[in-house]
Amino acid sequence: MSDLPDVEKTVNVLKSILSEGVDLVSERRRFQGFLQDYAGRARVEQSLNLERKHLNVLVLGMRYRRFDAVVKGRGDAAGLNGLGDWLARQEGYDKVLCQWVEVVWSKSLGLATDIELDSEEVAGFRFFFARLLGLATDIELDSEVHRGREAEARRQASGPRKVSRSVQSVEVFRDRLRIGGEGPAMVVLPTGSFRMGDLDGSGHISQRPVHTVTISRRIAMGQYPVTFEDYDQFVAATSGRRPNDRGWGRGRRPVMNVSQEDAKAYAAWLSEQTGKRYRLPSESEWEYAARAGTETAYSWGNEIGVNRANCDGGGSQWDNKQTSPAGSFEPNAFGLYDLHGNVDEWVEDCWHDNYEGAPSDGSAWTSGGDSSRAVVRGGCWLVYPVGLRSAFRVGFTPLCRDPYYGFRLVRDLNP
Repeated sequence: MSDLPDVEKTVNVLKSILSEGVDLVSERRRFQGFLQDYAGRARVEQSLNLERKHLNVLVLGMRYRRFDAVVKGRGDAAGLNGLGDWLARQEGYDKVLCQWVEVVWSKSLGLATDIELDSEEVAGFRFFFARLLGLATDIELDSEVHRGREAEARRQASGPRKVSRSVQSVEVFRDRLRIGGEGPAMVVLPTGSFRMGDLDGSGHISQRPVHTVTISRRIAMGQYPVTFEDYDQFVAATSGRRPNDRGWGRGRRPVMNVSQEDAKAYAAWLSEQTGKRYRLPSESEWEYAARAGTETAYSWGNEIGVNRANCDGGGSQWDNKQTSPAGSFEPNAFGLYDLHGNVDEWVEDCWHDNYEGAPSDGSAWTSGGDSSRAVVRGGCWLVYPVGLRSAFRVGFTPLCRDPYYGFRLVRDLNP
């Protein structure tokens, strides 16, 4: 594991890109290609080590709410202050890496920043990942925060706790559509209670306090995320917007580039077509389904393992490249696929900073929070394994359409 790249050299790379006339606000996808090209040259010419995570987090930093205004010269005196904290909170990356992104972007755009990268914290960042990857390190850390990172590295290295991998007997059905054909495959879930949130204390404060939720209503959940095959029926029937597949293929791949509003529109159409009530799951229903009776980081244990999910570091052929066909990995004990990775999944809830006052009956939490942000769950093909944990949660604008966002539906079974 390398240290964080040199700030000044990275700043020079970004300034070179800006000199090429790339419109950062309207051409963000092309920007990543420019960045990768310059990063490649920088490795040769300047010994600058920009790894995939650095490229990814630099691009993710462009989603910060002040970024567009700053680039267009309409930003206030605060500039990009707060970008690092926002990235750490939203994306789950290490705080020091996120602060590095704030410093790089601020200096590249000629702005001041309040952040000073502390050498001890950078050392802690290196130490944590060195231990996590089983590498030797000559760094000694004494502070309480770094001892916490060392404890986390030991926990990760200790291997998964044993859990049952047997899939329960599952009931799968598809409802007929009035226009012909069938809706998505749905799995009837067992009712029960579970502990929701950051069970081992390694997650963000937004995943706390841990609380018990009881799912007493009978529901069925999509066996897979909604696929292009499913969604394209809706598009054809309604002359609606056709999401871009980026050339990766449609069919059995999960639909992406859809907003929460798009997902709700599809659920309403499916309800009309079948005469049954389809909807987005609540956040607690989603976590109940993802855990499938487990209390580990993932439904199979505490380690990401190899070829269990599509993410950056999951060991699959699609990692950090593109989505994978739905059902490419083993199901969990409820018979559900792809709840960890592949695409982030919209749920019904609006964003709340923590679980204080959260419902305990499995219902969606749609009041009292930030209605400008909706919750997504599960992580995607681009993020690190930490973003795939059953407890991990982030919030984005409900109108956001990116190649990371998809969804799956719930169908109510009670009369």
